[in-house]
Amino acid sequence: MKLEYHSFMRDNRKLRIIRVDKPVNEVVIYDIDPKEKLETIKEWIENERLNGRECVVDFKDRVIVCARSSVPQSP
Repeated sequence: MKLEYHSFMRDNRKLRIIRVDKPVNEVVIYDIDPKEKLETIKEWIENERLNGRECVVDFKDRVIVCARSSVPQSP
């Protein structure tokens, strides 16, 4: 599954676009504390993958975006 996250400003508002190339059951956005260590962020992402979600990190916006596909994956 391909997951993309983009953000930009328009009319003094931040717009966020999340693109996924498959139907999804859920999209989760986590805020990252600026003090959080990179190793901890990597652990969070690995835990989400073990729960069936694909994730991307945007360090500029300090968010982790995860999505779970609604299409069953083949073994």
